[in-house]
Amino acid sequence: MGKGYIRGITTGAIIGAAVSMLFAPQLGRDTRKRIKKFDDMVMDMAEGMYYGIKKMSK
Repeated sequence: MGKGYIRGITTGAIIGAAVSMLFAPQLGRDTRKRIKKFDDMVMDMAEGMYYGIKKMSK
C-alpha cells in the first residue's frame, strides 16, 4: 500500500466523521464536546502516522 492510499483512507474517514457529527441531532454543547474529542483523536492519529511514515522513509 502506498502513502497516497493511506492518506486517502484517512482523509475520507476524517471527512465522514465530521459530516456525521454535523448531522447528528444533539445539543450544541454536546456537539462541541464531541468535536473537541474528535479533534484530539485526529491530531494523535496524524502525529502517529507522521512518525510512522518518517520512520519508514529512513
